[in-house]
Amino acid sequence: MEDIRSDVAAATVKVRGYQSDIDKVGLGVLVEGGYLVTAAHCLEYDNDTGARITLGEHVFYEIETAWGEKLNVAPVFIESISDIAVLGPLDRYSYDEEWTAAYEAFLGRTRPVPLWDGRNAGPPSSPVPEEFGIHIRSHKKAWISGKATIGKAGQPYIWIKTEERIEGGTSGGPIINDSGQLVGVVTTAGGYLGMTNEGHAPLLRYALPAGIFREMCGTEP
Repeated sequence: MEDIRSDVAAATVKVRGYQSDIDKVGLGVLVEGGYLVTAAHCLEYDNDTGARITLGEHVFYEIETAWGEKLNVAPVFIESISDIAVLGPLDRYSYDEEWTAAYEAFLGRTRPVPLWDGRNAGPPSSPVPEEFGIHIRSHKKAWISGKATIGKAGQPYIWIKTEERIEGGTSGGPIINDSGQLVGVVTTAGGYLGMTNEGHAPLLRYALPAGIFREMCGTEP
């Protein structure tokens, strides 16, 4: 577990997704395919963001790696209901080579966190929701442990309850299981008085588009 935590810590980045508020910082985590998973509310976007990207406008966000490097990444998927977002490499034909090369260097030296594929979630007809251990990497570079419960099969979220309170700033941080697989990311930070120790989190297995999820699992493009 110590080695797993070390790898996850190295793959966890700060997400500075608000140009209008540079002090508003969340977290994200690197997974297979060169993607970063974070919480949608860690990013500044509006109803026109998708249209602007489609029309060719350059939309990007800044991240800071565990080594303190500041890199730029592009939005790939943002879904506000499940509060999940995916970031990825900039288009090398549209952005400066220095920017794209810096992100590629980060990918080359950082081990992506494997995704939990959901196969051990228990039978769909089980009357008792399955509970399993989780570990969250916080914005203070500490680990918070707890339990997660999956309810009805196919629902895009899990219910988490942690031993310590999750403070605002940990939003987008990785939630791994006891095997070191990424289950979801934190979306409950910033509750009552800026902290909470229970609530919903997106279950990546069902919250992400199937194609992106499979690519993150390394099973198919």
